Amino acid sequence: MRGSGDLITDRRGAVYVEFLGAIMPVLLTFFCIAQLADNFTATLVAKHAAYRTARAGAVVFPDDPANYDAVSKIEEVRTAGLLVLSAKRTIQNAEIEFPAGTEPTRGQPVEVVIQAETRCVFPMANRILCSGFFNPVKRIRVTSNMPAHAAEYQYGRE
Repeated sequence: MRGSGDLITDRRGAVYVEFLGAIMPVLLTFFCIAQLADNFTATLVAKHAAYRTARAGAVVFPDDPANYDAVSKIEEVRTAGLLVLSAKRTIQNAEIEFPAGTEPTRGQPVEVVIQAETRCVFPMANRILCSGFFNPVKRIRVTSNMPAHAAEYQYGRE
């Protein structure tokens, strides 16, 4: 049995206390890097969605409206962007806008603006890198444009 003087010099558990002091900064650094990577990925997905939407607009807007009975041309073009955005589950509240309108003339670019929010999901890092305390989100705004070729399509109709 040990005496009471041995408790002062006893070093058992010292590594555990040091580990507890060191793990928090290491975890915070890891979570911040992971959150930055997730935000960067969401921005890349939004940029690709803007590109795909602009490309769809360059093809669909000049097309014959008779080919879009069930859904309007603008909804077809928006769907092209929303399908890409749906690949990243943390992206929410996405809005696709066309500042120049939906009837481009020959050579006029089809401009697309996507504004979305991505949820910040990594603990501790979401409070540091994103806005909002209870529902932390990062706002994304990307633009893309593509010239509208305004080709005249001829369909074989019988």
